[in-house]
Amino acid sequence: MVTLAQLWLPILLGGVAVFFASFVLRMVLPHHWNDFEKVPDEDGAMDALRKAGVRQGQYMFPHATGPKCMSDPAWMAKWKQGPTGHMYVFPSGELSMGKSLLQSFAFNVFGSFMAAYLATMALPIGASGSLVLRFIGTIAFLIYGGALVWGPIWKGSTWTMLGKELFDAAVYGLATGAVFALLWPQS
Repeated sequence: MVTLAQLWLPILLGGVAVFFASFVLRMVLPHHWNDFEKVPDEDGAMDALRKAGVRQGQYMFPHATGPKCMSDPAWMAKWKQGPTGHMYVFPSGELSMGKSLLQSFAFNVFGSFMAAYLATMALPIGASGSLVLRFIGTIAFLIYGGALVWGPIWKGSTWTMLGKELFDAAVYGLATGAVFALLWPQS
């Protein structure tokens, strides 16, 4: 039986592999460069948001505090007239990605840890590289892509965006699976 202690290096390096794969997919390759559209009259829209006192947070418009609100005729009229949506607002000030990069790396290591945890229950010492790659890669794909399917269903994201994100998740799954396949304990 393989233990988590035996998998500390692939857990860490799996996180590193996904971190660098994410950099390539997000910063080098162009497929994410058109993920977001520009708001018409961006300056006017940003001024209106500032005047309304919108700060960092997650918003829905029109806002509903529960199902009962959504049956209110005034709310339904706002929804019908539109625009409707979800909005995520970042803090104002200097753009600093350090904290987000650190959190992203921590999540990548956590993803590798969870894949390793499941693998300790299913894969023996000496498992073939192809089996480890398939098993860990599938788990990692589900970790990085599974919950994203709700985006176009419930949050207004596009199916095209989901396709890109699932492609990324497949790359992350392959990267994680490859690291584990190369470093899987053999005896």
